Amino acid sequence: MVLWDDPSLNGCVCADFWARYIRFLEPREPEAAKNAMLRAQGIHCKVQPEMQLLAARFLERHGDIAAARAAYELVLSKLAPGLVSAVLACANFERRQVCHSGTTLYLHYTYYLPLPDTDGP
Repeated sequence: MVLWDDPSLNGCVCADFWARYIRFLEPREPEAAKNAMLRAQGIHCKVQPEMQLLAARFLERHGDIAAARAAYELVLSKLAPGLVSAVLACANFERRQVCHSGTTLYLHYTYYLPLPDTDGP
């Protein structure tokens, strides 16, 4: 039973549809899910931060740490600098990879979320 067609056939640029499609494919056909993720990330939804974050989590889960880190960096440097959910997701990603120090995590947060100037009104 086919629940829906490939979102790329419909010209879908909504990250939510791609996320559902990839979640549907992942347990059944992991390679097809990865191809769909790369297609969504690189062609159809490449300027949507939520798609890049979804791709980063997917790639991390499947062991492609360098590509996941690149997706986080793309969101934080170009697509949505200062997006709090992206900063938290990236910091938690780094914590899972190498960081076990609170100081390192604090530096990561302050790099991507600079504190506002408090010079007064």
